[in-house]
Amino acid sequence: MSAGVESPARWILGVALAAVAALFGASQLAQRGHVGLPLAATIFCLFLLLLPYFFFGLTSLPDRLARWIDRRPTRLIAAAAVLLVPYLIYAVGTSTLTLERLLKLALLVLGPVILLAPATRAPIRLTWPDALTILALWLPLDFRVFRDVWAWPEGGAAYIMNVVLAVDLVLLLFVAFRRLDGVGYRFRIGQKDLVAFGVNLALCLVLVVPIGLATGFVRFNPDTNLAGFIASFVAIFLTIGLPEELLFRGLIQNFLQKTWGRAIVALVVSSIIFGLAHLNNGPRPDWRYAVLATIAGFFYGRAFLQNGRLMAPALVHASIDAVWRGFFR
Repeated sequence: MSAGVESPARWILGVALAAVAALFGASQLAQRGHVGLPLAATIFCLFLLLLPYFFFGLTSLPDRLARWIDRRPTRLIAAAAVLLVPYLIYAVGTSTLTLERLLKLALLVLGPVILLAPATRAPIRLTWPDALTILALWLPLDFRVFRDVWAWPEGGAAYIMNVVLAVDLVLLLFVAFRRLDGVGYRFRIGQKDLVAFGVNLALCLVLVVPIGLATGFVRFNPDTNLAGFIASFVAIFLTIGLPEELLFRGLIQNFLQKTWGRAIVALVVSSIIFGLAHLNNGPRPDWRYAVLATIAGFFYGRAFLQNGRLMAPALVHASIDAVWRGFFR
């Protein structure tokens, strides 16, 4: 369907999903006693950041942006700068705006843009600008370099805001500007997705649960109810499962496969990278976590390889994390 005759239903659905997710965040903050203008500004900021998050997966926004940017770095900078507007609303509304914080966030947003600009006409394989841009997006968030930018409420908004902003930026850079095909960021679930989800979830659980129990990394300790499990699953899917699968499968595995031409090698290498990325997720590096994450990453990547979309691996990822948090902590 061309962009000119596209039904507005998908755009309306994107707005609705962004509103529901933002309102859920508002309820969580309100339960902690956060009210008034700071809460309103924070939730409106989250809503604005969630719009491209959903629009990229539901509508023709990727094609529209790709045509407008037309591989021109100046237009890419302009589009990326728009992502700073929600932060200004947040910072003014929460009375936390400082020049230092604004410049720091501008570095997070515009730094990767500058790094990727030399790849304007590069062939679709992993180049140095691609690799450096991925690292510039990934490592600062992984090491929480920009956590202090979101100063209100303390420890209450930084993770979600940074993750959603990073997803928007990744999609803008690599889908709309770089025009990397095969990323698979579409909110569609078909029969192939469900089969890939079910098979890879079962295989993953059969391996990681016994290994986790045998190594003492986890123990069976169920502490959840159905409503809590479902809420946890949805939150994990939106803030961990889909964003991490976008990075490790949509970008890294996808790029490696295009560069080397060997799907299984790209799958194994990206799984190892995914496992090593989990070494810093606890109070100290834990080899057991890295091993389990590598195994899980293999099945996430396998699900991605089977249908070329992120829905199945993101669902497997969210399910594994939800089961872990609900039954094995």
